[in-house]
Amino acid sequence: MEIKWYGQACFLITTSNNTKLLTDPFDKLPYNLPDIPVDIVTVSHNHFDHNHHKAVKGQFKLYTKSGHYTEKDIVIDGIDTFHDDANGAKRGSNIVFKYTIDQLEVCHLGDLGHMLSEEQVKKLGHIDILLIPVGGIYTIDAKKAVKVIKQLNPSIIIPMHYGTKALENTNLELDRLDKFLKHAKMKIKEVDTLNITKDNIDEYAGIVVVDYEL
Repeated sequence: MEIKWYGQACFLITTSNNTKLLTDPFDKLPYNLPDIPVDIVTVSHNHFDHNHHKAVKGQFKLYTKSGHYTEKDIVIDGIDTFHDDANGAKRGSNIVFKYTIDQLEVCHLGDLGHMLSEEQVKKLGHIDILLIPVGGIYTIDAKKAVKVIKQLNPSIIIPMHYGTKALENTNLELDRLDKFLKHAKMKIKEVDTLNITKDNIDEYAGIVVVDYEL
């Protein structure tokens, strides 16, 4: 599969059969959504920087709720979580999506705001690739992100939802990536696009920083 990051929590994941899945499309941010049709869109929660599916091209299937689904060659499992550490009292709910793609398990945590419960960890099961927010303030911060990584024990960690140069002139204050990398103390690779298979996953074990597409 191919994984590209478009900023914030938005990734374009393309399977070996060329099925295109887009996560958490945004509005009002200085990034650009992909200018191509997609087949599937998942939205973790109903905030402007995650739910702008109306701007996405294609006759896609939209998933915004927890549950078990199969669409084309992707199996999707949505699990209920919260956007904060107060059972949603501050920022509402959040869906964690797990995708089975090309014999690999990919987990997108959305705007997770708390440590996972034992039940949630059990529901998620084995994770190969974890897309995790690390910028704090609106989600888990760097320290909690490291703890969540230990809960799920993925092979590859892709950080998201952190402060970038593109966000410097906006009101969206997020911790920078360096803070997370300092706490994580793991091997780091940097790529423009991640091309990953069952056969080469060990080559990318650790943190993979995917540069955002503009």
